[in-house]
Amino acid sequence: MPETAATVRQWSLIRRWLAELKQIPTLDLVWLEGSLADGRGTPYSDIDIRFAIADEDFERLWKVPTALEYDASEPQKITGPSRLLAGLGDHLLLETSFVRALTSEGLLVEAGAIPTSQAQGLVLYEWEILFSRLPAGAPAFRQAPILPPDQVWPDTDPLTPASVWQRAKFLLLMMLHTPAVFHNQELHSVQITLDLARSDLLKLMWRRAGLSHGKRAKHMSKIFPASWLTSLNDTYPTDPTVMSTLAAPLLRIYALQAVHFKELAAAAGGGFPLPWFERQFAWLTRELGSILGQDCSDFQQWQSELALV
Repeated sequence: MPETAATVRQWSLIRRWLAELKQIPTLDLVWLEGSLADGRGTPYSDIDIRFAIADEDFERLWKVPTALEYDASEPQKITGPSRLLAGLGDHLLLETSFVRALTSEGLLVEAGAIPTSQAQGLVLYEWEILFSRLPAGAPAFRQAPILPPDQVWPDTDPLTPASVWQRAKFLLLMMLHTPAVFHNQELHSVQITLDLARSDLLKLMWRRAGLSHGKRAKHMSKIFPASWLTSLNDTYPTDPTVMSTLAAPLLRIYALQAVHFKELAAAAGGGFPLPWFERQFAWLTRELGSILGQDCSDFQQWQSELALV
């Protein structure tokens, strides 16, 4: 087993759980996937575990329990496939269509199951078999080719002028409403505007990278170019409790959104009204100029280097 010093907690739970799982006679195969399967695990890795259940018992052990509807007002009464989860110890189910469970050790377990007849020839990126009742050499898992992230977790929504415009409309509206929160001296309203704008920027970054939003969020340096992340650093204020430090980062976010919008629109064949953005951005910069204070020269230098507008 690829246990390391960093994954002692996970493997301690796995060994305890396996002792219980082996008592289920129709459980034919248990294996790990993900980082724990090939020794890449960290102290915070999830436990991605899979089960192959004898076909005649698959519905009873897995399909029926995961299809049950529960009263969401009493989450601690949700049991899911309780026979398979008995050895997990105290846990809280976060999903039931598949198993996503929070354990008392503070670990996340994600489990899936298939009938044993479907296990032969399964194509996986990595695996570690924990327990098997199958004949020697079975199942013959096959190694999946290593693909770039945007092919493993692609954004499946079509990129069209209409989809670009749908996102761009919100940018223009946010820019239109931005001076009001500064004019009203509403610090927390400005802060949430900054947070919302950065969230939209990140969504654009994921979309431009071709990835489903949020995928590989724990490894952003591996999915985004270093230049994107360097630019993202400029969107954080030096002191978020001082109103005058919030204007420049917000304008930087809007400018960076435009960079990604232009590329997305080029790929989609349109959808981003660049002249309207440039007009709105110039107006917004003037409106907030008095608030920028000492940040004004820094912002103008940054804007000049990026050559956005």
